[in-house]
Amino acid sequence: FFLFDKEKYSFEEDYLATIASDDDKLKMVMAMSMKDPKYKVSAKALYKEPGTFGEYWLTEFNKNGKIAPLISLTKLDGTIYQMVNNNNQWTLVDFWGTWCSPCRKEHPDLQSTYQKTQDGKLPNLNIITIASNDNEQAVRAYMKEFSYTFPVAMSDNQIERAYKVASWPSKFLVSPQGKYVVIPFGVDWQKYIADYIN
Repeated sequence: FFLFDKEKYSFEEDYLATIASDDDKLKMVMAMSMKDPKYKVSAKALYKEPGTFGEYWLTEFNKNGKIAPLISLTKLDGTIYQMVNNNNQWTLVDFWGTWCSPCRKEHPDLQSTYQKTQDGKLPNLNIITIASNDNEQAVRAYMKEFSYTFPVAMSDNQIERAYKVASWPSKFLVSPQGKYVVIPFGVDWQKYIADYIN
């Protein structure tokens, strides 16, 4: 049994080395996994219970995640987006703006990820992006200029408060049962999501 990313060796990893029981180690590694999904592989190696690890992982995620505020917003295509329990689909909620340079920098990757959801390569992921502090005309022009097709809803200027958005871009990963975690800014968010949902 080992953990990865030795350069980020933490107090939790140090403490883990002192635990004798595999059950106790699993509890500790699962707690670490909820903060950083890179530990999921280690948790899976320790898992010895009946049932699949995937079921266990989802149960633990839902125990530890926060209840996701409901979203009901109008998308650029005129339809209403409502976040509901999504038939075993996770949801990436991404807050951005045309005025936000770090947001714009991420959009080629966001478009690529969205395309994978459409091509069946990420069948268990749903994406909704929310344009904040912006106007519809500017958002439409931006999407057209770069040929982006990922779904965009216009903010109602309340949803940011519900999700406690403090900076842009902000990303949240919501489980099929409606619990969420914050995806830390600056991480490889595509890998972060893949580690959680696969």
